[in-house]
Amino acid sequence: MNAAQRREKILQQLHGASAPISASALAAKLGVSRQTISKWEQGLSVPDADMLISLSEAFETPCLLYTSDAADDLI
Repeated sequence: MNAAQRREKILQQLHGASAPISASALAAKLGVSRQTISKWEQGLSVPDADMLISLSEAFETPCLLYTSDAADDLI
């Protein structure tokens, strides 16, 4: 699984059952557009380092979950 696929899977899982927040609400919380969230979910773009920190804080998960190949085992 490449990094884009991993991020897509994580975002879909967090946006889905484990974190009931709409993409629009997440976008507002992070200060980005809904289209940005959609691009992350589709693997068309990736969040920068600062945004990874914001995502980890928003979902109360470690940044490692978003960046490490070792995180594949956690998903």
